Amino acid sequence: MELFPEELTNAFEFKDHLNFGGYGTIYRAMKRSNRKMYAIKAVARASTGSSWKDIGAELQVLSWVNPYKLRLDSFFVKDETFFMS
Repeated sequence: MELFPEELTNAFEFKDHLNFGGYGTIYRAMKRSNRKMYAIKAVARASTGSSWKDIGAELQVLSWVNPYKLRLDSFFVKDETFFMS
């Protein structure tokens, strides 16, 4: 079984595993469309204890443009795991 959703592997070329923690695993990947490097965080919903509504609120905050923090570029879901880049 493939770890990543097909849409994600079509959009990104995974380079390596950067880190992992209590709320997910971070990978380094190159976006195929612009050849820029991104960090992709994979989080199992069960590990956060959050509802999909809570996760949606977090994604909304990340999508706001702010030069002093990370910005959400894309979001993918496979089974009970979500992927943020």
